[in-house]
Amino acid sequence: MIDPAWKAGTDLAAANVTYEMFLAKNSGGSVLAIVAPGNIAQIFDPATGTWANTAAPPASFGHRFRLIPIAGDKSYAIASGTPGYLYDVPTGTWKT
Repeated sequence: MIDPAWKAGTDLAAANVTYEMFLAKNSGGSVLAIVAPGNIAQIFDPATGTWANTAAPPASFGHRFRLIPIAGDKSYAIASGTPGYLYDVPTGTWKT
């Protein structure tokens, strides 16, 4: 049983998703996706069921990166040996 029920959405905005992908479901229901390598960032809007490109993170994502959803509709990206990066869903911006 799936709660809520599955429903159709659109394809990711990126044409090629054959790489590693990092996903974080934010508190507001949106999903942040980062395709690596290539640093393509996309956001899923559950209200419209669509994906859209958003600002790419300031660092290139790689195998050991982690993307963590945190409170307040934000996601935190971190990897060993690099500063962390905070993504703010409402503004579509990254901060170190």
